[in-house]
Amino acid sequence: MLNQEMRDFFEGILARRSNEYRVSDEDLASVEALCGKQTAIRTRLKDLLKLDAIAAEAGMERYDSEGHVAKLPAPTIVVNERINCDGYVREHWMMEVMPGIHMPLYVLVPDGFNNNKKHTVVLAAHGHGPGKDGTIGNMPNPIFGQINRGSSYGEQMVKAGYMVYAPDMWGFGERRVLDRSQYGASDCTKLSDAAEACGFTLLGLFVWDHMRIIDYMMAQPYFGNVVMMGFSGGGEQTIFTTALDERIVCAYAGGYLHQFKGGMLYNHMCSCNFVPGLFRDMELSDVAGLIAPRPMLYENGFQDGLNGEGGICNVEEAADRIRKVYAVYGKEDALVTNFWDGGHQYNGSKTLDFFSTNAQLG
Repeated sequence: MLNQEMRDFFEGILARRSNEYRVSDEDLASVEALCGKQTAIRTRLKDLLKLDAIAAEAGMERYDSEGHVAKLPAPTIVVNERINCDGYVREHWMMEVMPGIHMPLYVLVPDGFNNNKKHTVVLAAHGHGPGKDGTIGNMPNPIFGQINRGSSYGEQMVKAGYMVYAPDMWGFGERRVLDRSQYGASDCTKLSDAAEACGFTLLGLFVWDHMRIIDYMMAQPYFGNVVMMGFSGGGEQTIFTTALDERIVCAYAGGYLHQFKGGMLYNHMCSCNFVPGLFRDMELSDVAGLIAPRPMLYENGFQDGLNGEGGICNVEEAADRIRKVYAVYGKEDALVTNFWDGGHQYNGSKTLDFFSTNAQLG
């Protein structure tokens, strides 16, 4: 059958992947071997996402000569609005993430926040839908208010006492290609095509913007450390950003863990997930393994259609591979999972305890 031929073609490419950018059993033999492989994977991932090309376009150097995140000047911001909410203040900012490119974001400041004391700050990445509005529970459209009920993890975190940064990524919320675009839809396909045609990747632009937020955070007197969290597309952003930015001390990714081979042709992932050459070179477990030994919480529902071919087994395969990486560092307990009987929705039953345990300042 012709449809089987096409599946065989792409699955065959993944089946023939070498171990050049994949964690093999030999790499798990020692910390030294693993660190060497992780350096190779991180360098290749940075290249695939075109982060150096994005940095050059911005006139900056994102990584130093040793491959670590470079210290960059804090981006400029304009505070447009402050609104008193239940237990916190919601600020609307505009941040210049590269020359001429501005990112809107909400900053949620809990009541009683002391600017002169060091705090853990949360970077909350949104998934597909209305962007930052969904992350903080600010739903002017009642339809999306119903769809996103219970998924406002940014608001959950500020009510737990954390300062929260919740941005709009390229193509979402206020950053739509056309002002007349429908609320709640996204422009991932348009922007992904344009980015790749111009030598960038949309996922790389997402990662860049999150890293610029951290640049800003680190310049503030209240900054102690940063944690990141996101569900669905926000889980994607969280895994890739945390893998490439060692300044994030721990993170939560919900509704996204899987293996590429089970998801490539068998779920409805958005075009922002597809980076030229990524699936050919590595698995998602290899990307997520770069986060080790930093604490990480993965959450997936058993009935989530984005788990890919094989369902939760595809997710568990990824988790098992990642756990082996943590074991090399003697940090198996730093990898936490919450696989629960639900669909593609935020659960969050372990989130607050996870961050309370792992994000405390020393």
